[in-house]
Order: sequence, then structure tokens, then C-alpha cells
Amino acid sequence: MTEETQMKIRLPKALKAQIEASALEGNRSLNAEIVSRLQNSYPEVSWEAENRQRRAMKQSAVKAPASVENEIETLRDQIRVEAMERKRLEERLIRLEEQK
Repeated sequence: MTEETQMKIRLPKALKAQIEASALEGNRSLNAEIVSRLQNSYPEVSWEAENRQRRAMKQSAVKAPASVENEIETLRDQIRVEAMERKRLEERLIRLEEQK
């Protein structure tokens, strides 16, 4: 079960109206729309992959890559992280285009 917390926020009236319109269009509650948009604004990064990539980058700065396999794994991890970032940016672009 997901732990939830409540909070009060202040929004400009125009922004609230935009969120309400999007919620209605998506057949969601105002709260569900806000939660969805906030969740989409944070990339779902594989922290394990990102940590492996950072470790590998540190190692390569100090010495040559340990092995071809490690370099391949690092590159694949980097591609996955960048793909997730691209997806997040594309979703943000779509949301902004919908607001026009």
C-alpha cells in the first residue's frame, strides 16, 4: 500500500483551470491529474544502472577500462538512462504542446 500525505498548495487561477481541464479530458480527478503530472516530471531512472555508470566513469578516469564486458555494460546502462531521459523530455514536450 502506498503511503500518502496531504498538503495545501497555492496555484494561479489560470493554472488550476488548465489542470482541471486536463483532468476532465483524461477522465481523472484533479488530484490524480496533479499526481500524474508530478510523477511524469521526475525520470524513473534505474539508480543501480546510474551508479554502475558512475563507478565505471571513475575507474576509467583513473585507469583504462577493466574489460570490454564492463565497457559494454556501462554503455548499455548509459543508453538506458538516456532513453529514460528522452522519454521524460518527450512527455514534457507533449504536455506543453497540449497547453497551447
